[in-house]
Parts: sequence; structure tokens; C-alpha cells
Amino acid sequence: MASPTDSRVDLLLRHFFNRTDRVAVARGGGGPCAAEAVSPLVDLVRGHILGEDAESGSVRISGGQPPEMQGRFRVGSYAPGPDGSTRWLCFDLDGPPHAAALVDPLQAALAVHQTLREQGLPSYLERSGGGAGWHLWVLFKQPVPASKARALGHALVPKGAPLVQGGCADATKCKGIEVFPKSNRVAKGGYGNMVWLPWWHGAAEGANQFYCLEDGNPVRFTPETFETVEEVAVDECLRALQASPRGASPTPGPRARGRGSRAKSDFKEWRRRALAALDLHAVYGEWLTGRSESPGWLECRDPESPSGDRDPSAGVADGTSDAEKGTFHSFRDGQSVSVFDFLVRVGTAKSFRAACGVIADFSGVPLPGRTRTLQRPAAKGSEPKSETPEIVINGRQLPEVVAEAWRAVIGAGEPRRPSVLQRSGRLVRVTPSRGIEILGEPELRAVLVRVAKWYRRSGDDQIDCTPSKVILQDMLALPADTLPSVDRIVGFPVYDRDGRLLLEPGYYAGEQLWYEPSGVSAAGLGAPERPSSEQVVQARALLEEIVHDFPFASDSDRTHFFCGLLLPLVRAMVRGPTPLLMIEAPTTGSGKSLLAKVVLMLYTGQAPPLRPWPEQEEEARKAITTMLSAGHPVHCIDNLQVHRRHSSANLAVVLTTECWADREMHSHRQVELPNQALWIATGNNPSLSDELSRRSIRCRLVPSAERPELRTDFRHPDLLGWVREQRSRLLNAGYVLVQSWIASGRPPGGGTMGSFESWVEVVGGIVQHAGFLGFLANKEQVRDPRSEALAELVEAWWQQQGDRPVAVAALAQIAECRGVLQALCPGAESKGSASALGILLQRYRDHIIGDRRIRRVEQPSLHKGASSYRLERLG
Repeated sequence: MASPTDSRVDLLLRHFFNRTDRVAVARGGGGPCAAEAVSPLVDLVRGHILGEDAESGSVRISGGQPPEMQGRFRVGSYAPGPDGSTRWLCFDLDGPPHAAALVDPLQAALAVHQTLREQGLPSYLERSGGGAGWHLWVLFKQPVPASKARALGHALVPKGAPLVQGGCADATKCKGIEVFPKSNRVAKGGYGNMVWLPWWHGAAEGANQFYCLEDGNPVRFTPETFETVEEVAVDECLRALQASPRGASPTPGPRARGRGSRAKSDFKEWRRRALAALDLHAVYGEWLTGRSESPGWLECRDPESPSGDRDPSAGVADGTSDAEKGTFHSFRDGQSVSVFDFLVRVGTAKSFRAACGVIADFSGVPLPGRTRTLQRPAAKGSEPKSETPEIVINGRQLPEVVAEAWRAVIGAGEPRRPSVLQRSGRLVRVTPSRGIEILGEPELRAVLVRVAKWYRRSGDDQIDCTPSKVILQDMLALPADTLPSVDRIVGFPVYDRDGRLLLEPGYYAGEQLWYEPSGVSAAGLGAPERPSSEQVVQARALLEEIVHDFPFASDSDRTHFFCGLLLPLVRAMVRGPTPLLMIEAPTTGSGKSLLAKVVLMLYTGQAPPLRPWPEQEEEARKAITTMLSAGHPVHCIDNLQVHRRHSSANLAVVLTTECWADREMHSHRQVELPNQALWIATGNNPSLSDELSRRSIRCRLVPSAERPELRTDFRHPDLLGWVREQRSRLLNAGYVLVQSWIASGRPPGGGTMGSFESWVEVVGGIVQHAGFLGFLANKEQVRDPRSEALAELVEAWWQQQGDRPVAVAALAQIAECRGVLQALCPGAESKGSASALGILLQRYRDHIIGDRRIRRVEQPSLHKGASSYRLERLG
């Protein structure tokens, strides 16, 4: 029996080489170069698969230095062959960090895979070498003309696949999706186009491996053999695709052929058999609760419930009652729909016809007249209409046209990947790089022309057109109520409000959250349900590697950094606001901004320039609105100025609210933006007002050198680069700490911090359970320095005057003698110090300092009605 290695070597040699005189090998920085095989090709392939466990192979590179090299090379294959034929067709679907990366390369690959399957053509899914993109291979039984393979590839490329940087993939321009071979024949003196072979030993974990689908998810496997495609099947498929617009399957569905009594009878019988064989979990699995609602009905959640349907308010007929099996009934709106209409409603299928195809696949009962997946083209004149909606815009009432447009928009999206969402009454879309973006007329027009065909009727003709400005304005002014809402976007798995880790990328309606992996593969992220003590210790040790070189003032300051670091993972579990993480130091170069950038790097994959805080409150309000608009998980304010006391009313408000209300930029429209982010500020010995200091936790660095920026003894000299490389491991370490806390019954954190009780309970509980010390132990040291000076004044005031009324001028003399006047009224001249102190005491009237309350006393006899104050002892 052949070994697994021998089997893979044989498969590569048999199916993947269009020419054996030249191969591609990697050298130097990993770039490919054409080489002549000196050793037998089998030796090079074994080196590709086994690495150091294989014998060394030799290649000769034209013009190379040295011209002949030995080693275990990564090997690639060229297409087409010298005769213009190819043994394979390959779709290369790019993921990050490719310059033209797809938002979801896996979904694009699965779309091609599904179309090929519908046409009876086998294909094989392979994760690319970097682990972020995918290859899809079609292998031919005998070499076919490259022109024919390319025509098939371009006919199957999905239309409208979105790119990370905006716009859509275009295989003709090699943007996001590439089709190999890229040319019909080899240019004179050239080699064609190269694709790296599967099973390279040096690939990332899970990369360059084949995957099959189980329950719709890719699962790694190693083929024992490859099913190949005959050229006649390619010809049939090309004819079928040419007869069906946009590469859709040309097979007529029940509606297309349901004009005669026999056709109707055939469909009715198919419907009965398909529903009888249908496993309801295939359709309703993610919404079923596992309980019976009543005899003949399974309890189900309503996917369209705006509240997330925590108390399930729907049912699904199981076929044992009078209702047709699969019928979905919502108690929320009292409507019952068939399983076919349910698939359309939630976006699994775009039309009734497409829903029939889904049920046929789920049940294993083929549609009437469909005995095999590959269909021959229909006779001329009998082609089914495209499933893309057609909208005529003239000669009709505007509400009717807009309603059709909304149906097209909602029907074109997928439940986990809606193309258009709403936020605070505005239409938005989600892009990983820019976050949540508001749609204007150009962006909405771009969406509408992709989800529907637009026509203007002229006599008996329909003329192509685009949506008019009035349609765009109407849709922007009044978004459809059924559009999903989004509050925030994250590039990493997070916990939902119930403590479940959301690992699957996409949109979560119940959380109004969009998770789109950012610079880190979703595969391999997560934590055991009940981590062991050893796993917790290892996770904490890895996270502590981040701060190894930072001189924290105390355990409390160090622990508070980890409070900020872990908060984005569990923000949904915190009911209410969260405090500001104030990273401070006595001098520049201490590492404050670097600590903030570490958090940004971990959660966004990049460390953008930090923004300073504006001095004017109007600008501060605008800055907050701008930051919250994008929906990102972390906001950072850099370098609070040391020479002024910071007392921003807007910042104080946003730190104690879950929803920020403001006037929209360049309009008078009021917007409400969810505030579910971590707020960080940095500064050198910043002076915070009472309002800000009580809303902050301190993370103080105290370097031991006069010029800390000159240090060189770092464990990780390029800390941000290290965090970028270790993102997956660091995130998993955070999940382990959180999961351990959850598995232990979620013990609440100890300590008190007004307005942030839930944060103390959740985040404090996690860090204390993980063994971090000093949670909230330094909170008194975050107080406004002016408060300390005021406490000293009150003590001296009580000693000299007791509870008698005292004029402000006399209090100014007491403060000056105590040496706290300048701290209370910085910058005030001696002549104006009494006035400045009066303004300050006006702010602190009825305020309690220690066990005394400051009371204002009105004495008209005083000059110009000046005020005096007295102290009232409590208790």
C-alpha cells in the first residue's frame, strides 16, 4: 500500500503539471523563478511536500548565480503548456494582505464551487499558502485548450464580490480574483502563468491543504484521488452558461415549467416528497430551541424580531399536524409562511425558484425533470428569466418603485452579510478598513444597480437606465424598517451579552454587531469551555509579555492596563458605561503612547497615529461624534497637555452614557450613536477635573532614568511588530482568561466605582479571577489636585472660623497662608484671587469635603451683595 506521501506525490505529478521541462521554484525572499529540473521531477515534488525529510533536489536557473542550486524547493506549475492546453483550471481568490483583497474570499470560492456542482463539474477547495485566500481547482481528464478553460473560468466568476478597499472584484483585471491560465498560449520565450502547488511543507497551519464541506463549513481533508472533468462536459457547461444570464444554472425551476397540468402535478408531488424527506434543522437549525411549542410545532426564534427574540416567539410545523411541514408561524406578527418563502425572507434564497433548489439539495429529492446536476441548454425561446429583479421607474407611483427597490436590496443580501444596514436612521455599509460608513447618493446608486435591473418604458420597449435622484433621496430619507441595524464592527471574536463567544464572521442581528476578521485568520481563535489552571497561567504569562518592559508605578496601575486590554472582548457583557483608561507618566518617552498603540494593534491590526484632544468644547463634541460614527472598538486621545486642567464636559458625558446624542455634521439633524468602545487617554502628569477623574482609572508609568527614550534593554525591541505577529495567540490568551472566569460562575469583582458598577462586576471579576492585584486600589490618586487643595483649605478654615460665615476675601487670605491659593486658582493675580476663589466656591456650594459641607450664605449688607460661606459639620 502506498504511503500518504507517495499518494500525494503521485496526484501532483498526474494532474498538476502542464509541462515537465520547466517548473517554478522559490528562492531568496520567496519569489518564484523559472527553473529546469536537473533532478527527476518526483524528487522535487517530494522535497516540496516533505522538506528536510526528503532528499535534496537540483534545479538549473538560467542566468542564476549560481546557475545550479540544490535544496528542497517550494514548487509551482505553469499553465498553459507549450501546445496551448492545460490539465487544470484554477481560481485564485485573494485575501489580506493582498492589495486587492476580497472581503470574504471563502464565500466567493464557495459560490464558484456551488455553481460548478450545479453543472455537474467536480472542484476542489484549497486554502492558499498565506492562509487568508483560497484556490479552487478543476482538474481535466485530458488536457483541454487553455482558451476553453479560461472561458469556463470567467463565466463562473461571481459577480459583485466586494473588496476590502471598496469596489468589486474583477477577474478580467486580476482584482481580487484571478483565473489561471491567464493566457490562451505561451508567449515566445515565456513559460505561462504560475500557481504554487498544494501540500507545501512550509505553509502556515492549515494552508496549502484541501478542504471539503461539512454542514456548510470547510473541513480539512486529504483526497485519495481526484475526480476529473471531460472536455465534452466543459463544452456542455459553456453552452448552458451562455444560455443563462450571469452564469446562473439554466435548469428551469418549477415556476418556469409550471404551465401545464402535468407540470403542476409533477411539482406538487415533488413538493410533497421533498418536504417529507427534509430535515428541518437544515433550514431552521440556528433558530430552533430544541423544545416543542405545541403538538405538531417546534419552538423557534423569529429571525426578524428587533429584540433578538430572547423569548422565542415563533413555531415551525413538524409535519404531524394539519400544517404543511416546514411552515413558519410568527406570533409577533401573526403570519404563517411556507419554508420556501422563509428561505427568501431570511435571504438564504433570492427567489422562490432558488428556494426550491435549496430544498432539493437539503432533502436529496431532485426537482421534476432533473435526474442529474448537469443540464443541457433549454430550447431557443424557452430560457427562464433571470432571477435579478427588474424595476421600471416611469409611469408608476414613487412609493411602489421604492418598495420594489427595498425588496431587491434586502433580497440580495445574506442573513450574515447584508449589503445595506441602518444606524441611527441612516443607511450604512460595513467595510473592515473604514468601519461603518454612511451611504450617500453615489454609494446607494452603486448598490441598487447591482441588485436589480433598472428600465425606463418607452412604448413597447424597455430602455436601460439607473435609479433616479428622487428614488435615491426617498430611500435615504426613509430607510426600510426591515433593514438590519448595526452598532459596532470588530475584527476579532467577542463575547455576546450572554457570555457566548461569537466565532463565525459576519453579522449578528441580536447584538447588532458585525465581525469581520482584520489581519488575523478566524480559524483557530477561541478557548476551551473550561480552561485548566495551567492554561490560565500560560495565558496570563503570554499577556504579561506585552508589559514586561514598562515601569508601572504599582500593581494597581499594571492591573488597570489589563482591564483596558480585556474590555473589548467582553464589552457586550457590561451593562452600562465604562471608565477612561488614563495612561500617564511624569515625562515624555516613558511609553504611554506605545501602550495605547499596543491595544490598537491587538484589536485592529494596525497602530494609526493618535489624535490630540482639542481645547475647545465645540471641537471636542465634533471629535467624539466622528470617533463614534465609525463603530470601532477602541478610541484613543493622545498627549493631554500638562499646562492646563482638563475638564471637558463632553468627554465626561460620553464616559457615562451608552448612547451619544449630537447634531449631525453639516446639518441640523440629531443623531444617536451607540458608545460601546474602550476610551484611552495619555498624558504627562495630566490634571483632570473631578468630573473626569472620577470617571477614570489610572495606569501610571514611572521610569527610572532621566531620559527613558534612550533605553535599549528591551525584551521585544519592536513591540508593535511582535504584537502583530502574535495577535492570534494573544487574543486566545484573553479568551482563556475570560472563559475561565465564566466557567467559575462569573465571580464579581471587588471594589466600588460609581456609575460603573457593571464594569466593576465583569472586568474587575475577570482580572481578579486571573490573579492580577490591586484592582481600583489607586482610585484616590486619580482625584483632581484642586480637590486636595480644597480639602486643605476646609481644614484650615474650620480650625480658624468654625461654622461662622466668612467672606470670600478672608477665605482667600486663609488659602494664601495655607499655601494652596495658587493650586485652587492657578494663574490668578493677587488682586483677582478673591474673585477667582469666589467663582470656585460657587461651583462647590453644598459640596461635602470630609465631614463638612460648604454652605453659601447671602448677606446683603456686604459690599455689592458679595457672598460669604460657612461650613456645616455633618453627623
